[in-house]
Amino acid sequence: MKARGTNGQFELDGKQLIIHRKGILASMSQDGGGEVTVPVLHIKAIEFRSASIFRSGYLRVVVEGENQSGTGLWQATRDPYAVMFKLGRQQRAFKKFRDSLEKSMVKQARRQR
Repeated sequence: MKARGTNGQFELDGKQLIIHRKGILASMSQDGGGEVTVPVLHIKAIEFRSASIFRSGYLRVVVEGENQSGTGLWQATRDPYAVMFKLGRQQRAFKKFRDSLEKSMVKQARRQR
């Protein structure tokens, strides 16, 4: 499953979350873009902020062992584990993605028991 935002894209294969950074906005906000892969088991929390007509929303994952500073829109623009999105189609896609990621987290946690 994939969700494409304004400064990157999330991809989920069930066991791993892949964060892709391409394009001008991604390179401006994330030191040149690239790709980050996180095992689903290492995700400790999901932060979802809805977009409005005045501001972007974002989906951010909190990763075990990472020092991620604060919450909020400004921090999300600099966080390598967050992707911003717009109101409408992008937000709907990110809500579906969040739900799939939560299900994958539960499934992976059950397998570890």
